[in-house]
Amino acid sequence: MSEVKTNKITSLASNNDITLDPDGTGDVVVASGNVMIGTTTEGFADYADTLTVADTDHAGITIRSGASSSGSLYFSDATSGSGEYDGYLNYNQSTQKLTVGTAAATRMTIDSSGQVGIGRSPATTLDVNGTVTITGTANRGLTIKSAQGGSGQNDADAVYDAQDTEGGGGGFHKFFVGGNEKARIENDGDIKNVNNSYGAISDQRMKENIVDAASQWDDIKAVQVRKFNMIGSDTTQIGVIAQELEAANMSGLVSEAGFTDDKLNPDGELRKTVKYSVLYMKAIGALQEAIAKIETLEAKVAALEAGE
Repeated sequence: MSEVKTNKITSLASNNDITLDPDGTGDVVVASGNVMIGTTTEGFADYADTLTVADTDHAGITIRSGASSSGSLYFSDATSGSGEYDGYLNYNQSTQKLTVGTAAATRMTIDSSGQVGIGRSPATTLDVNGTVTITGTANRGLTIKSAQGGSGQNDADAVYDAQDTEGGGGGFHKFFVGGNEKARIENDGDIKNVNNSYGAISDQRMKENIVDAASQWDDIKAVQVRKFNMIGSDTTQIGVIAQELEAANMSGLVSEAGFTDDKLNPDGELRKTVKYSVLYMKAIGALQEAIAKIETLEAKVAALEAGE
């Protein structure tokens, strides 16, 4: 039981509980002022306890501001000072926009069309300002599907799997066009596509200062082709060594970049890379020079044979 003293309802029961039950059918209405739980010193500044609302009809909590359907829900903990809050949830009726934020700034926005913006107002279905990290399930990390994609993996535009369920090997990235796989990056770093075609923009209308390249003869003669395997791998490869290219005055083919690999770069240092595509073009240049030399020699031999 309870009793009312001036503007205060006091519990007379031993458990100190107070239940407001307007015959089970009415509403409990606070005509004006703030509703507070625990000790407060200024408006909604501090709350000592937690408010829990249980409703079997899933009505939850309705928050309205004035006569409109807009409203805000503010969150604070015991360390927040007078008038401060740690986070908020706000719905604006005029813009039909839901925002979630901290005391510092808005962090997420859902607009009237359902677009979600994280760290910014959304311009697309999902608009993120910042780095995105995706942690998938045991085998599937990320699947990207277009509007025409179906429910299967092969209907996706791009798939990353932690485990290659087709071959039983490692993970892969697959890329699809029209539901058909066109390219993949395999677990060992191999890049494969269906027609073995790799291209670059080469339109003359996009280039200037076009002149014949200098002789590639000496550079290609200086290239040392090596066999090797990467640390931790038994696969034999053929290629070049970046430091040897630099020593042969071909440092323009070498650059440095970060490379994340526990075995190949345990200290997280910069590692040298080689522009193989440029090296291949240099080899073509040297081959053309060799062909020209061969044709010259063939012409001389033919002239000598004709003279005999």
